Amino acid sequence: MGEKGQRPEDLAPDEFVIVNHALASLDMLGYLFYRRLVPRRDVVAMWGTTAMRACRVAQDTGLLTMRDTQNQMRVWPYLRYLAAWMDARKDHSIRLPTGRPLRVGHDDGETSPTAVG
Repeated sequence: MGEKGQRPEDLAPDEFVIVNHALASLDMLGYLFYRRLVPRRDVVAMWGTTAMRACRVAQDTGLLTMRDTQNQMRVWPYLRYLAAWMDARKDHSIRLPTGRPLRVGHDDGETSPTAVG
């Protein structure tokens, strides 16, 4: 949606359902992250950058505003929390038990976690 420059209104109904479901799933992950029911290190390493980018695209395309208006409340609050948490940590790194940082989302476009050091 974001790469193509589409707005939510431009999506076919089945595409909209898929995007909505993906964001709702990331919101659930954000809830588990917020409540510390899953290891934060794992969430950051595996899904943090994806959640941050998805939330950013949803914001930039107007999807968040549209869904907020439809529901008359803020939707996906835990996705927004996770995205803000990731955005606040610009290097998106966490510490492995070995003490080496685990970097996620390098500037060269790589999104898979790699241990550096």
